[in-house]
Amino acid sequence: MDFLHTQLDAIQKHLAFVTTDAINWKGYVQAFSWGVALFETYLLIRQYPLYSKTEPPAVLAAHFDPETDTFEKSQNYGKDKAKFSIFSGLYKQCIDSAMIQYGFYAWAWATAGRILVRFGYGPEYEVSYTLKFRSISNSVCRSFNP
Repeated sequence: MDFLHTQLDAIQKHLAFVTTDAINWKGYVQAFSWGVALFETYLLIRQYPLYSKTEPPAVLAAHFDPETDTFEKSQNYGKDKAKFSIFSGLYKQCIDSAMIQYGFYAWAWATAGRILVRFGYGPEYEVSYTLKFRSISNSVCRSFNP
C-alpha cells in the first residue's frame, strides 16, 4: 500500500499545475450584467434631450399634421417611456443581482429538476426543465413587482 501512496503522491506533484483557484463567477456575472444595464441607461439618458425638440426634423415634417399636436404627443410619450425604462431597468437589475447573489436561480433550477423527476422526466429533458424553471422564477419575480 505504501508503494501505491508514494506513486499517487508523485502523480499529484506532477499534476499540481492543473489545480486552480475557484472562479468568482458571481462577481463576473454581476459585473457584466451591471455593465450592460448601465450602458443601456447611458443610452437612454443620452437620447433623452432629443425628446425636447419642438418641431420634427425636416425629413419627417411632411408626416406630421401641423394642426394636430401629434409630434408633441410623441415627444411627451418618448420622455415618459425613457423615464420609466430607466427606473424599471435599474429596479429589475437590482432584483436580478440579489437573486444571483443569494442563489435563487440555482435553487429554482434544482426545484424544477425535483418536480420533473417526480413526473418521470430525467435531465435529458432540458426543454421541460427550462420551462419549469421559468415558471418558478416568473412566479417568484411577480411577487417583487408592485
